[in-house]
Amino acid sequence: MQTQIELRNLVPNPFRHMEHYPINEEKVGGLLASYRTTGFWGNVVGRRKGKVVELAYGHHRLVALRRKYKPGELIAVIVKELSDAEMLKIMADENMAEWQHGGFIVDMESVAAVVEAYAKGQIDLGPVPEGARLSFTRYAPSYVAGRAETVSAPSDTSSCPYTAQMVAEFLGWVSPNGQARPKVSDALSALEYIEEGFCKRESFVGLTMRQAGDLLSAARNSSAARTARLKQQAAEAAAKEAATAQREGKSAKAREQEKLQAVYEKEARHFEKNAQKVAAQVIEKVGAKLASGKIGHRGIAGEAYVIAAKNYREPKLPELWKLVRNLAGEIYEILESKDLRRQKVLEIAKFRSYTDVTYLVQALEALSTRAAKLAQALSEPTKNGAGATNKTPSPKELNYELFETTDT
Repeated sequence: MQTQIELRNLVPNPFRHMEHYPINEEKVGGLLASYRTTGFWGNVVGRRKGKVVELAYGHHRLVALRRKYKPGELIAVIVKELSDAEMLKIMADENMAEWQHGGFIVDMESVAAVVEAYAKGQIDLGPVPEGARLSFTRYAPSYVAGRAETVSAPSDTSSCPYTAQMVAEFLGWVSPNGQARPKVSDALSALEYIEEGFCKRESFVGLTMRQAGDLLSAARNSSAARTARLKQQAAEAAAKEAATAQREGKSAKAREQEKLQAVYEKEARHFEKNAQKVAAQVIEKVGAKLASGKIGHRGIAGEAYVIAAKNYREPKLPELWKLVRNLAGEIYEILESKDLRRQKVLEIAKFRSYTDVTYLVQALEALSTRAAKLAQALSEPTKNGAGATNKTPSPKELNYELFETTDT
Protein backbone atom coordinates (compact mmCIF):
# COMPACT_ATOMS: atom_id res chain seq x y z
CA MET A 1 0.00 0.00 0.00
CA GLN A 2 1.35 3.42 -1.00
CA THR A 3 1.77 6.18 1.54
CA GLN A 4 2.38 9.89 0.82
CA ILE A 5 5.67 10.98 2.43
CA GLU A 6 7.33 14.39 2.27
CA LEU A 7 10.52 14.15 0.26
CA ARG A 8 12.55 15.60 3.15
CA ASN A 9 11.54 12.56 5.22
CA LEU A 10 12.82 10.01 2.70
CA VAL A 11 16.29 8.76 3.66
CA PRO A 12 18.66 6.10 2.27
CA ASN A 13 18.94 2.56 3.58
CA PRO A 14 20.65 2.93 7.00
CA PHE A 15 23.16 0.25 6.07
CA ARG A 16 24.31 2.12 3.00
CA HIS A 17 27.12 4.67 3.31
CA MET A 18 26.14 6.79 0.33
CA GLU A 19 29.50 8.57 0.22
CA HIS A 20 31.06 5.25 -0.81
CA TYR A 21 28.74 4.61 -3.74
CA PRO A 22 29.42 6.04 -7.19
CA ILE A 23 26.25 7.58 -8.63
CA ASN A 24 25.55 6.71 -12.26
CA GLU A 25 24.73 10.12 -13.70
CA GLU A 26 23.46 8.57 -16.91
CA LYS A 27 20.91 6.58 -14.91
CA VAL A 28 19.86 9.65 -12.92
CA GLY A 29 19.44 11.59 -16.16
CA GLY A 30 17.20 8.87 -17.55
CA LEU A 31 15.03 8.93 -14.42
CA LEU A 32 14.68 12.73 -14.57
CA ALA A 33 13.58 12.49 -18.18
CA SER A 34 10.98 9.90 -17.19
CA TYR A 35 9.68 12.04 -14.31
CA ARG A 36 9.22 15.00 -16.66
CA THR A 37 7.20 12.84 -19.04
CA THR A 38 5.13 10.57 -16.80
CA GLY A 39 5.91 11.66 -13.22
CA PHE A 40 7.11 9.44 -10.38
CA TRP A 41 5.30 6.12 -10.18
CA GLY A 42 5.89 5.48 -6.49
CA ASN A 43 7.59 2.15 -7.10
CA VAL A 44 9.99 2.19 -4.14
CA VAL A 45 9.76 0.35 -0.84
CA GLY A 46 10.75 1.56 2.58
CA ARG A 47 10.12 1.14 6.31
CA ARG A 48 9.00 3.73 8.80
CA LYS A 49 11.54 4.76 11.43
CA GLY A 50 10.14 7.51 13.61
CA LYS A 51 9.38 10.54 11.44
CA VAL A 52 11.32 9.28 8.43
CA VAL A 53 10.97 6.44 5.97
CA GLU A 54 14.15 4.48 5.23
CA LEU A 55 14.25 3.31 1.63
CA ALA A 56 15.13 -0.33 1.14
CA TYR A 57 16.18 0.32 -2.47
CA GLY A 58 15.82 2.94 -5.20
CA HIS A 59 18.65 5.26 -4.28
CA HIS A 60 19.19 6.53 -7.82
CA ARG A 61 15.50 7.40 -7.74
CA LEU A 62 16.02 9.28 -4.47
CA VAL A 63 18.85 11.32 -6.02
CA ALA A 64 16.65 12.13 -9.04
CA LEU A 65 13.68 13.05 -6.82
CA ARG A 66 15.76 15.46 -4.75
CA ARG A 67 16.96 17.17 -7.92
CA LYS A 68 13.47 17.59 -9.40
CA TYR A 69 11.15 18.17 -6.44
CA LYS A 70 11.16 20.46 -3.41
CA PRO A 71 11.74 18.99 0.11
CA GLY A 72 8.06 19.41 1.05
CA GLU A 73 6.73 17.60 -2.04
CA LEU A 74 4.63 14.51 -1.25
CA ILE A 75 6.08 11.31 -2.69
CA ALA A 76 4.26 7.99 -2.96
CA VAL A 77 6.16 5.18 -1.19
CA ILE A 78 5.27 1.56 -0.43
CA VAL A 79 5.79 1.29 3.34
CA LYS A 80 6.34 -2.19 4.79
CA GLU A 81 7.52 -3.84 8.00
CA LEU A 82 11.11 -4.77 7.16
CA SER A 83 13.75 -6.20 9.51
CA ASP A 84 17.39 -5.11 9.55
CA ALA A 85 18.33 -8.37 7.86
CA GLU A 86 15.79 -7.77 5.07
CA MET A 87 17.01 -4.19 4.58
CA LEU A 88 20.59 -5.44 4.28
CA LYS A 89 19.75 -8.17 1.79
CA ILE A 90 17.63 -5.85 -0.35
CA MET A 91 20.50 -3.33 -0.37
CA ALA A 92 22.98 -6.00 -1.49
CA ASP A 93 20.62 -7.13 -4.26
CA GLU A 94 20.25 -3.54 -5.45
CA ASN A 95 24.02 -3.15 -5.44
CA MET A 96 24.37 -6.02 -7.89
CA ALA A 97 21.53 -4.70 -10.09
CA GLU A 98 22.10 -0.94 -10.10
CA TRP A 99 25.76 -0.43 -9.18
CA GLN A 100 27.33 -2.93 -11.59
CA HIS A 101 29.36 -0.08 -13.05
CA GLY A 102 30.84 0.46 -9.59
CA GLY A 103 32.67 -2.87 -9.80
CA PHE A 104 34.37 -4.62 -6.92
CA ILE A 105 34.15 -1.81 -4.39
CA VAL A 106 30.34 -1.98 -4.33
CA ASP A 107 30.43 -5.66 -3.33
CA MET A 108 33.07 -4.78 -0.77
CA GLU A 109 30.71 -2.21 0.76
CA SER A 110 27.91 -4.82 0.94
CA VAL A 111 30.18 -7.22 2.82
CA ALA A 112 31.37 -4.42 5.13
CA ALA A 113 27.76 -3.50 5.93
CA VAL A 114 26.97 -7.09 6.92
CA VAL A 115 29.98 -7.32 9.27
CA GLU A 116 29.20 -3.91 10.79
CA ALA A 117 25.56 -4.85 11.43
CA TYR A 118 26.62 -8.20 12.90
CA ALA A 119 29.02 -6.49 15.30
CA LYS A 120 26.21 -4.19 16.50
CA GLY A 121 23.87 -7.13 17.07
CA GLN A 122 21.45 -5.96 14.37
CA ILE A 123 21.59 -9.26 12.47
CA ASP A 124 22.48 -12.88 13.25
CA LEU A 125 24.85 -14.85 11.04
CA GLY A 126 24.39 -18.11 12.92
CA PRO A 127 27.13 -20.29 14.44
CA VAL A 128 30.61 -20.67 13.02
CA PRO A 129 30.67 -23.81 10.81
CA GLU A 130 32.03 -26.88 12.56
CA GLY A 131 35.67 -27.47 11.68
CA ALA A 132 36.25 -23.88 10.50
CA ARG A 133 39.96 -23.03 10.74
CA LEU A 134 40.93 -20.40 13.28
CA SER A 135 43.20 -18.76 10.70
CA PHE A 136 40.13 -18.08 8.52
CA THR A 137 37.86 -16.91 11.36
CA ARG A 138 37.33 -13.20 11.97
CA TYR A 139 35.75 -11.31 14.88
CA ALA A 140 33.40 -8.44 14.04
CA PRO A 141 33.81 -5.53 13.72
CA SER A 142 37.35 -6.45 12.65
CA TYR A 143 38.14 -7.90 9.23
CA VAL A 144 41.50 -9.36 10.28
CA ALA A 145 41.55 -13.14 10.08
CA GLY A 146 42.68 -15.32 12.96
CA ARG A 147 43.44 -12.57 15.48
CA ALA A 148 40.70 -11.79 17.99
CA GLU A 149 43.01 -9.35 19.76
CA THR A 150 42.69 -6.91 16.86
CA VAL A 151 39.04 -6.27 17.70
CA SER A 152 38.55 -2.83 19.20
CA ALA A 153 34.89 -3.18 20.16
CA PRO A 154 34.23 -3.03 23.91
CA SER A 155 31.88 -6.02 23.81
CA ASP A 156 32.91 -9.62 24.24
CA THR A 157 34.61 -10.54 20.95
CA SER A 158 33.81 -14.23 21.40
CA SER A 159 30.17 -13.43 20.57
CA CYS A 160 31.01 -12.03 17.12
CA PRO A 161 33.04 -14.68 15.25
CA TYR A 162 32.33 -15.09 11.55
CA THR A 163 33.72 -16.57 8.34
CA ALA A 164 33.42 -15.75 4.65
CA GLN A 165 31.03 -18.69 4.34
CA MET A 166 28.67 -17.20 6.94
CA VAL A 167 28.61 -13.82 5.18
CA ALA A 168 28.06 -15.49 1.81
CA GLU A 169 25.14 -17.55 3.09
CA PHE A 170 23.51 -14.47 4.62
CA LEU A 171 23.73 -12.56 1.32
CA GLY A 172 22.98 -15.57 -0.84
CA TRP A 173 26.34 -15.22 -2.56
CA VAL A 174 27.14 -18.92 -2.77
CA SER A 175 28.23 -21.08 -5.70
CA PRO A 176 26.17 -24.06 -6.92
CA ASN A 177 28.32 -26.30 -4.71
CA GLY A 178 27.25 -24.30 -1.64
CA GLN A 179 30.63 -22.66 -1.07
CA ALA A 180 31.15 -18.91 -0.70
CA ARG A 181 31.73 -17.15 -3.99
CA PRO A 182 35.31 -15.82 -4.36
CA LYS A 183 34.17 -12.20 -4.25
CA VAL A 184 33.22 -12.60 -0.57
CA SER A 185 36.71 -13.72 0.46
CA ASP A 186 38.26 -11.08 -1.80
CA ALA A 187 36.11 -8.37 -0.22
CA LEU A 188 37.13 -9.47 3.29
CA SER A 189 40.81 -9.57 2.28
CA ALA A 190 40.57 -6.04 0.88
CA LEU A 191 38.85 -4.79 4.03
CA GLU A 192 41.55 -6.51 6.12
CA TYR A 193 44.33 -4.73 4.22
CA ILE A 194 42.50 -1.41 4.65
CA GLU A 195 41.98 -1.99 8.39
CA GLU A 196 45.65 -2.77 8.93
CA GLY A 197 46.69 0.37 7.07
CA PHE A 198 48.39 -1.35 4.12
CA CYS A 199 46.19 0.41 1.58
CA LYS A 200 43.21 2.75 1.29
CA ARG A 201 39.68 2.16 0.14
CA GLU A 202 40.43 4.29 -2.92
CA SER A 203 42.95 1.65 -4.06
CA PHE A 204 40.02 -0.49 -5.26
CA VAL A 205 37.96 2.22 -6.93
CA GLY A 206 37.42 1.48 -10.62
CA LEU A 207 38.47 -2.18 -10.43
CA THR A 208 36.24 -4.94 -11.70
CA MET A 209 35.63 -8.02 -9.56
CA ARG A 210 38.06 -10.01 -11.71
CA GLN A 211 40.78 -7.36 -11.53
CA ALA A 212 40.40 -7.02 -7.76
CA GLY A 213 40.41 -10.79 -7.31
CA ASP A 214 43.60 -11.22 -9.33
CA LEU A 215 45.20 -8.24 -7.59
CA LEU A 216 44.43 -9.57 -4.10
CA SER A 217 45.63 -13.04 -5.08
CA ALA A 218 48.95 -11.57 -6.19
CA ALA A 219 49.21 -9.56 -2.97
CA ARG A 220 48.51 -12.63 -0.81
CA ASN A 221 50.83 -15.02 -2.61
CA SER A 222 54.21 -13.30 -2.82
CA SER A 223 57.26 -15.47 -2.12
CA ALA A 224 57.58 -13.85 1.30
CA ALA A 225 53.95 -14.64 2.13
CA ARG A 226 54.39 -18.28 1.11
CA THR A 227 57.58 -18.54 3.17
CA ALA A 228 55.82 -16.99 6.17
CA ARG A 229 53.06 -19.59 5.96
CA LEU A 230 55.60 -22.43 5.71
CA LYS A 231 57.54 -21.11 8.71
CA GLN A 232 54.35 -20.82 10.74
CA GLN A 233 53.38 -24.38 9.83
CA ALA A 234 56.85 -25.53 10.93
CA ALA A 235 56.42 -23.67 14.23
CA GLU A 236 53.06 -25.34 14.80
CA ALA A 237 54.57 -28.75 14.05
CA ALA A 238 57.42 -28.11 16.50
CA ALA A 239 54.91 -27.06 19.17
CA LYS A 240 53.04 -30.33 18.71
CA GLU A 241 56.28 -32.31 18.92
CA ALA A 242 57.22 -30.46 22.11
CA ALA A 243 53.83 -31.21 23.68
CA THR A 244 54.13 -34.89 22.76
CA ALA A 245 57.63 -35.09 24.21
CA GLN A 246 56.44 -33.48 27.44
CA ARG A 247 53.66 -36.04 27.81
CA GLU A 248 56.15 -38.85 27.21
CA GLY A 249 58.56 -37.44 29.81
CA LYS A 250 61.24 -36.57 27.22
CA SER A 251 62.12 -33.16 28.62
CA ALA A 252 65.32 -32.74 26.58
CA LYS A 253 63.49 -33.33 23.30
CA ALA A 254 60.69 -31.02 24.44
CA ARG A 255 63.17 -28.19 25.10
CA GLU A 256 64.79 -28.77 21.70
CA GLN A 257 61.41 -28.55 19.93
CA GLU A 258 60.45 -25.45 21.90
CA LYS A 259 63.65 -23.76 20.74
CA LEU A 260 62.87 -24.74 17.15
CA GLN A 261 59.37 -23.37 17.57
CA ALA A 262 60.77 -20.02 18.72
CA VAL A 263 63.16 -19.89 15.74
CA TYR A 264 60.40 -20.64 13.23
CA GLU A 265 58.02 -18.14 14.80
CA LYS A 266 60.66 -15.42 14.66
CA GLU A 267 61.35 -16.17 11.00
CA ALA A 268 57.61 -16.28 10.26
CA ARG A 269 57.19 -12.79 11.76
CA HIS A 270 60.03 -11.49 9.61
CA PHE A 271 58.60 -12.87 6.38
CA GLU A 272 55.07 -11.81 7.34
CA LYS A 273 56.26 -8.23 7.79
CA ASN A 274 57.98 -8.42 4.41
CA ALA A 275 54.84 -9.89 2.84
CA GLN A 276 52.69 -7.06 4.23
CA LYS A 277 55.01 -4.48 2.70
CA VAL A 278 54.85 -6.26 -0.66
CA ALA A 279 51.05 -6.55 -0.48
CA ALA A 280 50.68 -2.83 0.20
CA GLN A 281 52.84 -1.93 -2.78
CA VAL A 282 51.15 -4.44 -5.09
CA ILE A 283 47.68 -3.12 -4.24
CA GLU A 284 48.68 0.52 -4.56
CA LYS A 285 50.96 0.43 -7.62
CA VAL A 286 49.51 -2.43 -9.64
CA GLY A 287 45.97 -1.39 -8.72
CA ALA A 288 46.61 2.11 -10.07
CA LYS A 289 47.86 0.69 -13.38
CA LEU A 290 44.79 -1.54 -13.61
CA ALA A 291 42.37 1.28 -12.91
CA SER A 292 44.07 3.55 -15.47
CA GLY A 293 44.09 0.83 -18.13
CA LYS A 294 47.90 0.74 -18.41
CA ILE A 295 47.80 -3.02 -17.86
CA GLY A 296 45.14 -5.71 -18.07
CA HIS A 297 44.48 -8.49 -15.58
CA ARG A 298 47.07 -10.65 -17.36
CA GLY A 299 49.79 -8.18 -16.42
CA ILE A 300 49.11 -8.34 -12.68
CA ALA A 301 51.29 -11.37 -11.89
CA GLY A 302 54.34 -9.96 -13.68
CA GLU A 303 54.07 -6.55 -12.04
CA ALA A 304 53.58 -8.15 -8.62
CA TYR A 305 56.59 -10.43 -9.13
CA VAL A 306 58.86 -7.44 -9.82
CA ILE A 307 57.69 -5.69 -6.64
CA ALA A 308 58.12 -8.85 -4.57
CA ALA A 309 61.62 -9.47 -5.94
CA LYS A 310 62.72 -5.93 -5.10
CA ASN A 311 61.46 -6.20 -1.53
CA TYR A 312 62.42 -9.79 -0.67
CA ARG A 313 64.79 -9.90 2.28
CA GLU A 314 66.20 -12.85 4.17
CA PRO A 315 66.19 -12.50 7.98
CA LYS A 316 69.08 -10.30 9.10
CA LEU A 317 71.68 -12.49 10.78
CA PRO A 318 74.24 -11.40 13.39
CA GLU A 319 77.83 -11.05 12.15
CA LEU A 320 79.81 -14.17 13.03
CA TRP A 321 82.81 -12.23 14.28
CA LYS A 322 80.62 -10.64 16.97
CA LEU A 323 79.44 -14.05 18.13
CA VAL A 324 83.05 -15.27 18.28
CA ARG A 325 84.19 -12.22 20.25
CA ASN A 326 81.33 -12.48 22.75
CA LEU A 327 81.80 -16.20 23.28
CA ALA A 328 85.54 -15.78 23.78
CA GLY A 329 84.85 -13.16 26.43
CA GLU A 330 82.53 -15.56 28.26
CA ILE A 331 85.16 -18.33 28.22
CA TYR A 332 87.93 -16.01 29.42
CA GLU A 333 85.83 -15.26 32.49
CA ILE A 334 85.88 -18.94 33.53
CA LEU A 335 88.24 -19.30 36.51
CA GLU A 336 89.74 -15.85 35.98
CA SER A 337 90.75 -13.78 39.02
CA LYS A 338 87.27 -12.50 39.81
CA ASP A 339 85.53 -15.80 39.21
CA LEU A 340 84.10 -17.01 42.53
CA ARG A 341 84.82 -20.62 41.52
CA ARG A 342 88.55 -19.79 41.19
CA GLN A 343 88.55 -18.18 44.62
CA LYS A 344 86.89 -21.28 46.07
CA VAL A 345 89.54 -23.57 44.52
CA LEU A 346 92.41 -21.48 45.94
CA GLU A 347 90.75 -21.38 49.35
CA ILE A 348 90.43 -25.19 49.38
CA ALA A 349 94.11 -25.47 48.32
CA LYS A 350 95.15 -23.86 51.61
CA PHE A 351 93.58 -26.74 53.54
CA ARG A 352 94.30 -29.67 51.18
CA SER A 353 96.22 -31.51 53.94
CA TYR A 354 92.94 -31.92 55.82
CA THR A 355 90.92 -33.55 53.02
CA ASP A 356 91.09 -35.55 49.82
CA VAL A 357 91.03 -33.13 46.86
CA THR A 358 91.38 -35.81 44.18
CA TYR A 359 87.87 -35.24 42.72
CA LEU A 360 88.53 -31.52 42.38
CA VAL A 361 91.92 -32.11 40.69
CA GLN A 362 90.32 -34.56 38.27
CA ALA A 363 87.53 -32.09 37.48
CA LEU A 364 90.06 -29.37 36.65
CA GLU A 365 92.11 -31.75 34.49
CA ALA A 366 88.94 -32.86 32.71
CA LEU A 367 88.07 -29.21 32.11
CA SER A 368 91.52 -28.68 30.65
CA THR A 369 91.08 -31.70 28.37
CA ARG A 370 87.66 -30.58 27.15
CA ALA A 371 88.99 -27.08 26.49
CA ALA A 372 91.89 -28.53 24.48
CA LYS A 373 89.50 -30.61 22.35
CA LEU A 374 87.25 -27.61 21.67
CA ALA A 375 90.30 -25.57 20.70
CA GLN A 376 91.29 -28.37 18.32
CA ALA A 377 87.79 -28.38 16.80
CA LEU A 378 88.18 -24.67 16.08
CA SER A 379 91.68 -25.07 14.64
CA GLU A 380 91.23 -28.11 12.39
CA PRO A 381 88.55 -29.01 9.77
CA THR A 382 85.97 -31.49 11.03
CA LYS A 383 86.00 -35.02 9.61
CA ASN A 384 83.17 -37.41 8.96
CA GLY A 385 83.13 -41.12 9.76
CA ALA A 386 85.06 -41.95 6.56
CA GLY A 387 87.82 -39.49 7.40
CA ALA A 388 86.80 -36.96 4.73
CA THR A 389 86.49 -33.25 5.51
CA ASN A 390 82.89 -32.18 6.15
CA LYS A 391 81.34 -29.62 3.81
CA THR A 392 81.24 -26.11 5.27
CA PRO A 393 77.58 -25.21 5.98
CA SER A 394 75.98 -21.90 5.05
CA PRO A 395 75.89 -19.23 7.80
CA LYS A 396 72.07 -19.38 7.47
CA GLU A 397 72.24 -22.88 8.99
CA LEU A 398 73.80 -21.60 12.22
CA ASN A 399 71.51 -21.98 15.25
CA TYR A 400 71.40 -18.27 16.08
CA GLU A 401 68.70 -18.91 18.66
CA LEU A 402 71.38 -20.68 20.72
CA PHE A 403 73.29 -17.41 21.07
CA GLU A 404 70.22 -15.54 22.26
CA THR A 405 69.65 -17.83 25.23
CA THR A 406 71.07 -17.23 28.69
CA ASP A 407 72.58 -20.06 30.72
CA THR A 408 70.85 -20.61 34.03
